[in-house]
Amino acid sequence: MDEQQILIVPDTHGKDFWRFPVYSCPSMRVVFLGDYLDPYEDEPVEWYDVIHCFQEIIDLKRSFHDRVTLLIGNHEAHYLFGSRSQRGSRYDSHMADNYYCILKENFDCFDFAYELEMAGNKYMFSHAGINNQWIEANKKVFGDYKTINSQVINSLKHDANFIEALANVSHFRGGICDAGSMIWADCHEFESPESELTGGYIQIFGHTRQVGGIWQNGRGTAYCLDCGKVFVLDNNGLTEL
Repeated sequence: MDEQQILIVPDTHGKDFWRFPVYSCPSMRVVFLGDYLDPYEDEPVEWYDVIHCFQEIIDLKRSFHDRVTLLIGNHEAHYLFGSRSQRGSRYDSHMADNYYCILKENFDCFDFAYELEMAGNKYMFSHAGINNQWIEANKKVFGDYKTINSQVINSLKHDANFIEALANVSHFRGGICDAGSMIWADCHEFESPESELTGGYIQIFGHTRQVGGIWQNGRGTAYCLDCGKVFVLDNNGLTEL
C-alpha cells in the first residue's frame, strides 16, 4: 500500500465519477467523505443506480478493509438515526427503509473521522469539518477528553449524546446553533480562527457543494472538495486526479 498518496472521494450522491480512479489505483488508500445517497435534482440519477453504487462502495470496503475508509455524511445520518430534526434536503421517504437496512447492517464499515500524517502535516478527514466551536458547545459529549482526535470521535458512534449533537446546524444552513456539527457545518464556518481544531490539523471535507474546484480558507487549514471530482493527497498537497 502506498501511504504517500491518498485518493479522496467527496460526496457521490449516487454518481459514479469515483469508479475509474479508484479501480485504476488498486494499491492506494481511499477515503470517501460521505453523502452517498440523495442525488441533486439537477443531476438526475435513478434510484436503482444510487443503491447499486452505494452497495458497490460498501462491497469495496468489505473486500479491501484496510485501505478503504467510508465516512458518514448527513445524507446517511438522516436515514440511520431516524429523527425528523435531522432530516436534510432530498430525504427520500420511499427509499428510507431500504437505506436504513443497508446502513444498519453495514454500520461497522463506517466511521465519522479519519486522520493521518504526511510530510510533517496532520490531516483530519470528516464529512463537513470539525469546528472547535461545535466541540466547545457540546461539553456533555466531549468534556471528558483532553484532546479530540479521530479515535475519540469514532469511539462515540453509539453514544446517544453524540448522535444528538450531530443535529447541530448553524445559521449558515438555516439553523440556530453557534456552529454546525461535523456532518452539517458549512465550509464558510472555517473562515474564523475560532473554528480551528486543536492539534494543528489540516482539515479535508466535503458537504458544501462547490462549482469548479477546491474551496480553502485563508489560513490553508481547511479544504472543501465537494465538486464531483476525485483528488490525490501526497507530499505536495492536494491535486485533482
